[in-house]
Amino acid sequence: MKQNFTITTKSCLGFQSIQAAGWQVFPVCERGIDFLGYRFHHDHIILRKSIASQFKQRMKQIKANHHFLTSINILNSVMNYHGWMKYANYYNLWDKYIDNNIFSIVTYTCSQNKIHNPLSNGICKYG
Repeated sequence: MKQNFTITTKSCLGFQSIQAAGWQVFPVCERGIDFLGYRFHHDHIILRKSIASQFKQRMKQIKANHHFLTSINILNSVMNYHGWMKYANYYNLWDKYIDNNIFSIVTYTCSQNKIHNPLSNGICKYG
């Protein structure tokens, strides 16, 4: 709903009128508020589309090339996206891409390096 409005200011010579053509009431119900990598709606929070597609790409890369990646690289990638999805409604996306293959890769990587497995305590539950 774009509207033109007029601001009237008082100057030394009289009144001056300034017109702002690009003013609009932001439609939160339709678009949501895009802030800090999330889109906030009234009833749910989602990630930006670019972050979700980067997550999909990275998980596919880890599945295909996990033998060539360092353990810290694998764990950083998985936990980075876990941090993004922790506050969003992304259970289905996480469940689809963090499947048994990724879980076993992370488990194997952690056991080889004697590191605590971050996926072992059921943190994959997003609403």
